[in-house]
Parts: sequence; C-alpha cells; structure tokens
Amino acid sequence: MITPVANAAALNDLMSKAESKRVSRALGCQMQYTEWTGSQWQGKCPGSEGALYEPRITLVGQRSFNCTCQDKTKRARQVGPCKHVICLAMTGWQMLVEQERPLKGSIPVVAA
Repeated sequence: MITPVANAAALNDLMSKAESKRVSRALGCQMQYTEWTGSQWQGKCPGSEGALYEPRITLVGQRSFNCTCQDKTKRARQVGPCKHVICLAMTGWQMLVEQERPLKGSIPVVAA
C-alpha cells in the first residue's frame, strides 16, 4: 500500500514535470469525478469542447499516466502529461492535503 505521504509526493513529482503552459490550462479544468483505487487515481474531466476525458495516474508498480484525449496520444512523450492528467494530479493532491488525518505513516487513502 502506498502511504499518503508517498502518494502526495508522487503526484507533486508528476506536476513538477509538466509543461508550464499545460499547468496553466489545467488550472481552468475541474474534475467531475475523482477516485483513488489503492493503486491509481482516476477521474473524469470535461474538455474545452464538451467531450468527457478519463485521465488516470498509476502509482503502484510501474508508475504511469494516461488519458483518453488526443493530446496525450499525440504529444505526451515529448511534452509530458496533458492538462486532464495534471488536473487529476492537482485534485488528488488537494484531496490528500485536505484529509482530516495527518499525512504520516501508512494511513489508507480514501477519496470521496
């Protein structure tokens, strides 16, 4: 099980590798649904043209990120995570920070 501290650190690391223009665009996004499954974050995020994308960040085993948007398919290897993945990382990080319990030890992460 990944600890909340390690979980938050991994999300922070992913966000730090994101292109600054994408981070700016991600600030304008809002997740409609966010869930921590015990090994990955997953969610649903509306795109700028109304489509609903499904970003995913895997933190247990081989770390990776994915999204159903075209931007991820076309440019993720060159410029990093798309704005939907970044938005998911920011939302997950915020959920961890806002937990009532301190981020210490191996407290299970439960997302609403």
